[in-house]
Amino acid sequence: MGSYKESWLPHLQNAVPRSAYGFATCMYIMSLEGWRRGLELTFKIKRKKGLFSGLSYTLSNGTKKHAFNGSRGDYTPLKAIQICSNKGMTNKYLKKEGVSIPEGKSFTNAEKDEDLIAYSNQLGYPLVLKPIAGEGGAGVITNICSEDEMKKHLNHLRHVKGNTSVIIEKYFIGEDYRINILNGEIIGAFHRRTLNVIGDGNHSIRELLKLKNKDRKLSPFLAKKNIKIDLSMKELLKRQGLTPEDVPYLGEKVYLRNSGEFFGQRDSVDVTHELSDNIKRIAISAVNAIPDLIYAGVDMLVNLEEDTGVVNEVNSKPQISNHVFPVEGSAVDIPKKIIDFYFPETSYLGDENNNDFVYNFDNIIESFKSSAATEIVIPPIPKGKIVHRRYILHGPLKTSKICEQIQRKARILDLHGGIKKTDDVYQVKVAGVADKVSDFEVFLRSKKKDNIISKLEKRKAITPVNVGFTVET
Repeated sequence: MGSYKESWLPHLQNAVPRSAYGFATCMYIMSLEGWRRGLELTFKIKRKKGLFSGLSYTLSNGTKKHAFNGSRGDYTPLKAIQICSNKGMTNKYLKKEGVSIPEGKSFTNAEKDEDLIAYSNQLGYPLVLKPIAGEGGAGVITNICSEDEMKKHLNHLRHVKGNTSVIIEKYFIGEDYRINILNGEIIGAFHRRTLNVIGDGNHSIRELLKLKNKDRKLSPFLAKKNIKIDLSMKELLKRQGLTPEDVPYLGEKVYLRNSGEFFGQRDSVDVTHELSDNIKRIAISAVNAIPDLIYAGVDMLVNLEEDTGVVNEVNSKPQISNHVFPVEGSAVDIPKKIIDFYFPETSYLGDENNNDFVYNFDNIIESFKSSAATEIVIPPIPKGKIVHRRYILHGPLKTSKICEQIQRKARILDLHGGIKKTDDVYQVKVAGVADKVSDFEVFLRSKKKDNIISKLEKRKAITPVNVGFTVET
């Protein structure tokens, strides 16, 4: 993954495989936390219309078991999930309990565009239009300032995108926050800062965006979300009197997206310890307004100067990766807090040896996609005093033959790790009890003696390693 920020959690460095980048990151870091504590981890396939559509997982300590979907565990009841998945229904519960929400109204597919336009004109611009279903800001249009704009966006959302049930509400000027709450306690918060670049007096806006993309690639969650200059961005720059080739002066902030749009392109800035008491109260009251909801992410617009805020959404399965890999600020260990809640007896076992291991997520995905399995139990972390070694093998090598031999020997010795081809050499990582690692090294040296390996180098160990022994060529 390249460089790793010092402000992130050290035990997750090099731990997230590329197959878990993006939306799977939340599930991976949650399940990894439980598995590293010695809990039994089992994955189950989710299918949609007979096709692979994702994974759920369970964690068990032998006497109790909990099922998880992403960051959400089974203490969240179905009714609460259903309420949170419908913004109109959520708003009814929030309004009933006096939680601050934007003034507005829900409309179903039975109501005509003319009715929505009439309501918009009555409510007064600027307005926000968003689909009742959905999350992560998908389909949300903010700061609609005229009837003509509303007509255009209504047509696109309802008749092109097919989101016929929508909400129209007043546009609230404020900063966008995501606040994560568990059992009445705020366990993390970040500011979803509208996409922008800061001038340095040397680089153009286009070049500054490239640098921002490079920084985002450090995060497993954001690595696949490259931000491109599109027509919408060019139009916004034009309204600011700029083009992508202009060079902002030192310290100049240039916004590349409108506030309230493109949630996935925003910068997550940790503000866990900066929330005012009033904003905390509003966020917690929003979760309490949904019956039996104990864990959720609350999306709020916050007016920092006036210390006021409105709740936009309550998400029963919030992504947690922006807390763990923020663009700015210190990481918040949300997985630890959630596993502590479900398995308090494991808080905290503290075997640092466990952080030297990861499970092979690639094999899980491949097995499920090929329909080779419907359920997979992950092998436990090896016990005892574990040592780590890394070797570099130089050829000429017969790839398949030597890799098979090395893998077979590692498995016989109950060693973990893998062999990976890089350029014209092979890197072998192993972990296990000391005497078996020594036997493995003797085996490798015998291959050098037999001229199967021309050169063998011992290098500084790199952790973590996979449980099991994998081959990548």
